[in-house]
Amino acid sequence: ELSAGTSYDYGEVNITCIKMFWNESWVLFADAILNPAFDEKEFEQLKEQLVTNAKQTETNPDAHLRNLAMQHAFEGKNYGKVPDGTSESLINLTVADAKSYYKKTFGKNRCFLVVVGNVTQEDVTAKIKASLAKMPVGTPVTFEPRKLITEPGIFIEDRDIATNYIRGMMSAPAMSSPDGIPMRLAMAILRDHYFVELRTKRSLTYAPQAAYSTSIINDPYNIVYASTQKPKETLEVMIDIINKFKAEGFQEKELANQKEQTLTQYYMALQTASDQSYNLGMAEMWGDLKIADTYYDRVKAVTLKDLNRVFDKYT
Repeated sequence: ELSAGTSYDYGEVNITCIKMFWNESWVLFADAILNPAFDEKEFEQLKEQLVTNAKQTETNPDAHLRNLAMQHAFEGKNYGKVPDGTSESLINLTVADAKSYYKKTFGKNRCFLVVVGNVTQEDVTAKIKASLAKMPVGTPVTFEPRKLITEPGIFIEDRDIATNYIRGMMSAPAMSSPDGIPMRLAMAILRDHYFVELRTKRSLTYAPQAAYSTSIINDPYNIVYASTQKPKETLEVMIDIINKFKAEGFQEKELANQKEQTLTQYYMALQTASDQSYNLGMAEMWGDLKIADTYYDRVKAVTLKDLNRVFDKYT
């Protein structure tokens, strides 16, 4: 399988193959990176598909809500843009635009390689020297200053639909910082309480959510979410639960349980070579490759004091 994709912070090219075809697969992988075809006919077909997908996203309340939230929380910043494009932004793109952008971002200063599999370092090094080493050095990446959410704000879009979709955003610590893991655990516990109170006990919403989002590397944030026909009552419960934890703190038992759940989910997500390469790649993107190796110890080391401190600080 040869695939490519893009998100807020990075683009990626991936290949998964069995060892029998490792040499042939590497040739395809390197050639796709060094000599992309940019066929005009294929480009126009792909653009039509992307425009159609963008229109579907705009009619999907959850996807539209996420994009709206990002646009308003990061107004005027790159994170306020939609990486997949909008129907308006995509329609005027040309194959020349794609070629120009690829040339501008293509270079050793803007990439790294992760290999997971039954291959030797010597073999991989030789393959790189014979292929990807030909890449230009390119220009370094420039980063926007972080935009912290420090003032309350609200945006409401009226739509003629039965259900209200609500998404709250709060700035959060970087995953590589000492507060990263405690923040993830705290938001996971909040999510569990939302599920019990909002869905199980009160039937206000089908899928309430609270999470520490790691998809935005340089401007991480926490989210709370609910879809409901009773927005006022739902929001009151959500805020009451947050205020209760800020006032009284979490319990030792729920921290211990969440540690086990988090670690189980972490290791279940590392069952394939592809999963492991993604995990290593994200650790590098977060700024410290050691995150992948020290995750277990960092989770186990979190104390109740850490949990209560970060929750009170960032919510």
